[in-house]
Amino acid sequence: MKKWIAALLGVAMLSAVGCSGSPAGSDPEESVSESESVYDWGDPSSWEGEAMTTADLGDCIVDSYPYDERYDWGQSVLYDEEEGIYKMWWCRHSGYDSIWYAESEDLKHWRSARKLLAVEQNTTWIKLHVGKPAVIKIGGEYKMYFEAPATLNGLKEFDNNVFLATSEDGLKWNILSDDSGEPYPVIRMTDRDMQDSWNKSQLAGGSGYGYYGLGQPSVTYKDGTYYLYYTHSLAAGDRMYVATSEDGIHFSEGRQVFLRAGSGVKYNARLGKFMFAYEYTTGNISRVYYMESTDGYEFTYSDYTTASLNENVLSKGGGYVRGYPDFVSDLNGQVTGYTCYVAYMEGKMADAGNDWRQYSATWDIHIAMFNPAEFANRTMELPNGKPNDKENIVPYRDKHVPYEEQREALYPGEESRVTASDLSLYEGKTVLTVSRVSCEERAVPGDIGATVYLRYTEDALWIYVRVRDATVNDSDLVYIGIDEKRFAEKASEITNVEIRRSAIAVTDGDGAALTEGIETAFRVTGTGYDAEIRLPFRFLSGDLAGKTVGFDCFVYDNRASAEYKSVVCWNDYLLRYDIARFGELYFKA
Repeated sequence: MKKWIAALLGVAMLSAVGCSGSPAGSDPEESVSESESVYDWGDPSSWEGEAMTTADLGDCIVDSYPYDERYDWGQSVLYDEEEGIYKMWWCRHSGYDSIWYAESEDLKHWRSARKLLAVEQNTTWIKLHVGKPAVIKIGGEYKMYFEAPATLNGLKEFDNNVFLATSEDGLKWNILSDDSGEPYPVIRMTDRDMQDSWNKSQLAGGSGYGYYGLGQPSVTYKDGTYYLYYTHSLAAGDRMYVATSEDGIHFSEGRQVFLRAGSGVKYNARLGKFMFAYEYTTGNISRVYYMESTDGYEFTYSDYTTASLNENVLSKGGGYVRGYPDFVSDLNGQVTGYTCYVAYMEGKMADAGNDWRQYSATWDIHIAMFNPAEFANRTMELPNGKPNDKENIVPYRDKHVPYEEQREALYPGEESRVTASDLSLYEGKTVLTVSRVSCEERAVPGDIGATVYLRYTEDALWIYVRVRDATVNDSDLVYIGIDEKRFAEKASEITNVEIRRSAIAVTDGDGAALTEGIETAFRVTGTGYDAEIRLPFRFLSGDLAGKTVGFDCFVYDNRASAEYKSVVCWNDYLLRYDIARFGELYFKA
């Protein structure tokens, strides 16, 4: 018997609407969006055209990661009409793939990013990572279908299956489990398929891959039936299958619908058709294409030979990988408006002979909008509800922030006592904001930050750190690295400062304690903690004006956590602790 468990054992868990034009769950012929009431969309009799119209809206930008170096994929985006926001669940590389959540008002700029689901301990059916969520909300309950591998051969994972989790708020999830209390798939490979898959892996010298399995789900709901589309990749190769269910748990036997994996399907209530988005590559060109079906089984194209003739292109351009597309929908997994939105993964293709991970840092979730041919002559409506024109499209041209090295001036001050309570001697001096969020070491965004105040006297550097951190953890830590020689050749020439709630330690790069002339002070505040350090110069002397030092500061919250620590830095958000990546301070007279 299957039952529900909170996602605690083996899988750790914590704790947008599709087309424009009508609210979620309403009759698309009767509903009118707010934007329609203030903009003349023209005579409906003139909207029909010969072919769909499309427009590119660029990469989704997650505000926590302006300098993003992690790939994002497998997005499921719903629009919550009641809250007036898009909600996205997606897969992000965080040590291993994990499932994340964020919110947006315009489908472009995403806030409140958080990790929801990550594998901390392998179970029988879920190992190493989880991915490709597909979310729907029916009868007040969120349902998330996702994939995970059941078999590992080293770190080579295979034998994927489809799992189900439910939630009241979309953040705290319970995974469907078996009688033993372990997560159990709702769509799974047969025992025979898994044995064949293992045999295949052993033929490759005992360390190869088996079959990918069943995964990458996409879900839509129509007339009391769940249509779950998923990748079916066994001995016959990649296929797209669909299975149906009346309760979202017990599914029919899968049926093949297309010769391509990783596709997305939604029912369009306004057109009365199922919409299918798939990626197809010819040579060095990868694009996302569109096709339709009246019954959810027989689509415009069923194989590559005919699919290559498709002229309905949702993404345009060359030389880039575009994959895992799916449509933005309402909470029921339906599209109800005139202008539709599709999201997919876009990035730079690997060079010939190289693994896809060569340029994995370039892979992001990308969005486009289109009007089906039935509404091709109607002005496209942007995801924020405004008509598409030269002015309204401007925010959708935003891109990721280019990385720039931090460089600031250091100003002289006066000798004083170290108290960690008096900032008056730092007024008008150097102020650094430690706020670059890092995703390294499986870190997640957190409510932390710090301000570093700096000044210098004839023979010492004075550092005052004010940390904002409302939660207290024994593994909270501030690390400061100082390179007086600016690109020192020996580790012993680096000065390291570690500030913990219990002590402040100063060492060189080899770990040897430094104590001579060093003064420290620490105090807990209502919003975090303050620390002050006087560091005598070890190598600098004489007239300091114009000289430079390498400097960086890293602030950790709950560093001991494997999956849910947070860390911000001043310069090196990649956490390399490499002096070549330190920011730079230069002395002013």
